[in-house]
Amino acid sequence: MKITNFEVFPITIPLKTPFIISSGTQNDYFGVLLKLTTEDGIDGWGEAAPSARVTGETPESVQKVLNNKIKPLLLARDAEELENIMEAVEETIPNQPSTCCAVDIALHDLLGKNAQVPIKNLLGGYRDSIPISFTVVIGTVEESIQSAQKYIDMGAKVLKVKLGVDPNEDLARLKALREAFGYEIMITADANQGYSVNQAINTLNKIARYDIEFVEQPVVADNLEGLKKVHNAVDVPIMADECACSVDDVKRLIKLELVDMVNIKLMKCGGLRNAAQISNLTEAAGIPCQIGCMIETGVSITAGTHLALALKNIKYADLDGHIFLKHDVVTNHQITKNGMNTITGSPGLGIEIDFSNYMK
Repeated sequence: MKITNFEVFPITIPLKTPFIISSGTQNDYFGVLLKLTTEDGIDGWGEAAPSARVTGETPESVQKVLNNKIKPLLLARDAEELENIMEAVEETIPNQPSTCCAVDIALHDLLGKNAQVPIKNLLGGYRDSIPISFTVVIGTVEESIQSAQKYIDMGAKVLKVKLGVDPNEDLARLKALREAFGYEIMITADANQGYSVNQAINTLNKIARYDIEFVEQPVVADNLEGLKKVHNAVDVPIMADECACSVDDVKRLIKLELVDMVNIKLMKCGGLRNAAQISNLTEAAGIPCQIGCMIETGVSITAGTHLALALKNIKYADLDGHIFLKHDVVTNHQITKNGMNTITGSPGLGIEIDFSNYMK
């Protein structure tokens, strides 16, 4: 499976509504798609969803690196040598995980299509569907209720509530959600590094009464000492997110016993290969994982769904980034129905791309 063609596509897609979290507001998605083609005419698609805050990359830097450094590295290589290729890619562009992720997903897509099986089956094939969380962004109590109602009408079984701006408002929002929808709906929370250590301890101990499954990244990512203080002082399970980007990050968290859970994101860790390694590490340590996402198209959301379906230790799936897009370039991808994500069952990612009016 020699790679004979390498194409890079920047995309801009407006969001249906502003995506508001403690670290800022997003109105549009700026991403980069990668298409690899083999001598046999098989296409493999990948995606980079760069974030200056999370991955340290921009859409412009991703395009430049892909065209100038990675294209010469991949052309004429055999896609079946995925491990060797990704090792070379990561050595060439260290600390550029979403760029690596685009290559990794495209290679897995090629391998699945060549083997005529879904990527899920290549990685483990553990389950056929998984419930996903639906994100309630920061807003008024009334807006949160309306947002949650919309998701519940869609069949949502899990709500992910964004916190981290005002502890009093956060408490009011969670209280109102429980009063409106009861306790049959699972609620998780994500502070996106928004609290100080003292705020986190006080707030998390208060929200515990609302049966919160876990809270993601309550304090800034580089404050590991503060994270440990929070972890040791609260009853709500703590999930690492922004402080758990790489395989080495997760090794450190496990060694220091800082968290109860880890949120894997393909864009943070560099793709499916590294994500599977993180899941294996955490499983050995008795720590469950979530596969998360940012605002992304159906390309990488589908890749994340394959991973979630493949591995036993991925207990939670936060794979709703595609539903915020006004349009998607993917016309046939994972099915989000009745609060669950599944795949089409077609080989590789099992997707079809239609750029139409969405090209930048």
